[in-house]
Amino acid sequence: MRERYAMAWLVIGIGSMLIGVFPGLLGEATRAVGLVLPINLVFFVGLIVLLGLTSQLSYELGLAEDRTRALAEEVALIRLEIDEHINGEPVEPAVESDEAP
Repeated sequence: MRERYAMAWLVIGIGSMLIGVFPGLLGEATRAVGLVLPINLVFFVGLIVLLGLTSQLSYELGLAEDRTRALAEEVALIRLEIDEHINGEPVEPAVESDEAP
């Protein structure tokens, strides 16, 4: 996953370097967007970047949870097959019911 964000960090680094070398660019960009203070633009862009990063990581976490669930189900099925093979008879799955015996 580290390589996935390399391009984003490169763009952020180059942008920060350009603003450090040419501070007037931030003032011009602030006026072009319609803001008064350059720091407002910095905070706004930072907020957008963090929101995008949070959304991306949340999406990837959802995918990882789905893969984990699928792998757990696969391991359970494989264990069931192994138990059936070792015992020589099918293993009945444990079913919980609301009815009292």
